[in-house]
Amino acid sequence: MTYPVDSLRIPAERDIDGRMSIEWFRVSVCATHGSPATVQRDMPILGSTSEWSAWWMVNRSARMIPSASREWAQHHPSIVAVWPLCEVCRTRAKRKLTWVIACAVASVVSLLAAAVVGVKILVGALLLTSIGSILMLIFLASRRNDDGTACQATPDLSAVVVTRPHPAFYEEATRAIRNRGYGGYGRPR
Repeated sequence: MTYPVDSLRIPAERDIDGRMSIEWFRVSVCATHGSPATVQRDMPILGSTSEWSAWWMVNRSARMIPSASREWAQHHPSIVAVWPLCEVCRTRAKRKLTWVIACAVASVVSLLAAAVVGVKILVGALLLTSIGSILMLIFLASRRNDDGTACQATPDLSAVVVTRPHPAFYEEATRAIRNRGYGGYGRPR
């Protein structure tokens, strides 16, 4: 759904570690739905959908290997953010993760069944199912979440641009940006 408000530009600043960040930006409204945020999620804001998909895959698959996540972050600069998500956005993100896990499990089960079964027609069907599950897994993982993150970092990482903000989010975010230098939200510039 599109709302009759302009895109919103949230300026980023360097944090203590030297990374660009909008962690000073705290609002209590979801950007997509305008509903009250139920969680503030730590996440990077990347410059493109393909980078987002790659981050999503690395984060989900290598979350137990911090060095892989750090190495990927060095090659794909992003803006560190704490982003507000409502219950609808959280449910959609959980649903996507559930589908990705289900496709991965279906693919593995089909491959194992194809290795065990001796009937050629059944082996072919199981291999086809496995390939289809892998393709579905790639499709789901490459789609960007519609979980309240309708935003991208600018190429120079100077700001986050929210492309389709809800009017309630737009209003609260504009107020936060205006009050930023006056001790209301974050450090003065």
